[in-house]
Amino acid sequence: MSVFSAQSEKLRSLYTQALYESLVLLEYLDDAFPENSLRPADPHEAGLVRLALQQISNVVVPAFYKYVQAQEPEAQEEGGKAFVKALRDLHAQWFLPDSDWARGQDFGLVDITLAPWVVRFDLLEKHRGFSADAVNAQFAAWTRRILDRPSVRATTSLPEDYEKVYRAAHSIPCLCRPSGSPERVKLTYVSPLRTQAVTLKIPPNRK
Repeated sequence: MSVFSAQSEKLRSLYTQALYESLVLLEYLDDAFPENSLRPADPHEAGLVRLALQQISNVVVPAFYKYVQAQEPEAQEEGGKAFVKALRDLHAQWFLPDSDWARGQDFGLVDITLAPWVVRFDLLEKHRGFSADAVNAQFAAWTRRILDRPSVRATTSLPEDYEKVYRAAHSIPCLCRPSGSPERVKLTYVSPLRTQAVTLKIPPNRK
């Protein structure tokens, strides 16, 4: 059996023996294709990577969803601060200094695990005023490398696709307003989750 057909057979098994959860799938791919493993060969480094992935899953991702689901301006501000802190803590603890990627000069599991969330930053920038620069300059530069990487661009959805999904699932309103418009605007959210009329105070610096 050729290498190509062997790899195809392993991938085909996903259709008959389905798996889910991104971290589980990453482990599966590492186990299924050990010749291209992303798991560090050094046991200690591998353990550090596992701890970083746990922090992403248990702290960063919940903070992201709390931020994106927040409707009232006060909750959005609080969610933004919590999300920036989660990213700042992650960067300080697990990113190696003076490296192109999180754990060194090689694109690895920490980068791959965070990449789908970095792609969603466009949504937060547009509707929540988020900026990766609020974390720090090094993190912002890393996000740009993530977004420019061909493998990331080839395997993630376009920003407008995320926009449609999150509008449907989480009722994300547009917080931009034209210059001179009222400071408060009444919006009605309609989604599979709820229909709710609220009055939002739009920050004057958002144009």
